[in-house]
Amino acid sequence: MREVVAIGERLDQLGVEKRSLLVIPCFHHRETLLDCPELCRWLSLEQARGREIVLHGYYHDEQDVETRATEVFWRRVYTAGEAEFLRLPRKVMVERLWKGKELFALLGWDLWGFVAPAWLFSVDLLEVLPLLGFRYTTRLTGIIVLGEKRRHIPSQSLCWSSRSLWRRVVSWGWNRWLARCVRGADPVRIAIHPGDFREKTLWKEIDRVLGNLLALGYQSSSYRDYVAS
Repeated sequence: MREVVAIGERLDQLGVEKRSLLVIPCFHHRETLLDCPELCRWLSLEQARGREIVLHGYYHDEQDVETRATEVFWRRVYTAGEAEFLRLPRKVMVERLWKGKELFALLGWDLWGFVAPAWLFSVDLLEVLPLLGFRYTTRLTGIIVLGEKRRHIPSQSLCWSSRSLWRRVVSWGWNRWLARCVRGADPVRIAIHPGDFREKTLWKEIDRVLGNLLALGYQSSSYRDYVAS
């Protein structure tokens, strides 16, 4: 939680007032949000300040899900075993989404969107989400507005990886190039993880990218506000 609060404080200093906070109900089958009252209080205060709370998977891991040979890269290398919604049976998918909705409602949090871990999911998810009242989801390459007429808004997300040295080096270079490519795009999405703050080289780069975008006139927005507009 310390890193999350520190990131929030820095975003406040930069003037990034609006943002979406992706929340996992039961990270890696450990304690649930209800076991973390301090975090829940902080998130409730963030919502009161106009920040959006988004359901981000349920467990954020692939426990009890068999890996196919064709999915090894995405599920073992790209995500290190965290592509929770890539191949869930439809029934299990609905159960986890519903449990997440119930937990958010219990905590008094508004819920508009769902973001799958690593942005990886099966086609079934796009059919299930609107039936459960979700209004949008996202992929690495865009925002998907749900409803009678589904819309895809192109938007490549900048996302760094702090899990290992080679991931840090590659993601630093990739996102430095990508940040130049997306200038002028609407919207530009920045994904920040708690681990990014612990790696000072990565955090310095993220801080620089945010500063440059703000200097270009970009204004912050949550997914909810962007979709609603």
